[in-house]
Amino acid sequence: MDQTSIAQNAAGAMRSVCFTIGGIPVAKGRPRFAKRGAFMQAYTPKDTQNYEAWARQCATQAMGERDLLQGPVTLDAMFHLPVPASWPQWKRAAALDRQIRPEGRPDLDNLLKALTDAFNGIVWRDDAQLIKFTAEKVYGDQPLTAVLAFEAPRITTAAEWKMHLAQFAAGSRVERDGDLFAGEAA
Repeated sequence: MDQTSIAQNAAGAMRSVCFTIGGIPVAKGRPRFAKRGAFMQAYTPKDTQNYEAWARQCATQAMGERDLLQGPVTLDAMFHLPVPASWPQWKRAAALDRQIRPEGRPDLDNLLKALTDAFNGIVWRDDAQLIKFTAEKVYGDQPLTAVLAFEAPRITTAAEWKMHLAQFAAGSRVERDGDLFAGEAA
């Protein structure tokens, strides 16, 4: 884990955690089944177990002694996948320049599911708190997963909701951790 930050706004209302998980991102594997005597037992594949354990360790270190994120939570995740070794230099350069994007496996939704399951009880109480997420697969020199999770702003009035939508429509952009993210301003 190379970058960690935790932020809180001046009012103390919205907290966030931003960190990276080194290594090749692993998608949540389908449960496997084994017969144990007269019973069938479901289990999670070993690759998924190992990746989720590593993600939990990174999240635990990033959170430190802080409380879990409360209420509705937003998650941004960027999965940096290795460029296939068999690709010629020109194609590798195009992939690292994001002219070529990873279209195949692992599936983005399964990558995200491995993260959200791993963060239960560490970053947030339960992944049911997620109200919005942004996830993206890109090729990178170093395989890693960049994570930003934050307490979503609470919108209580129609006027606040219209203002929030106007800011979103305006495409507010922020640079986070050396351009790992480009998304809605938090």
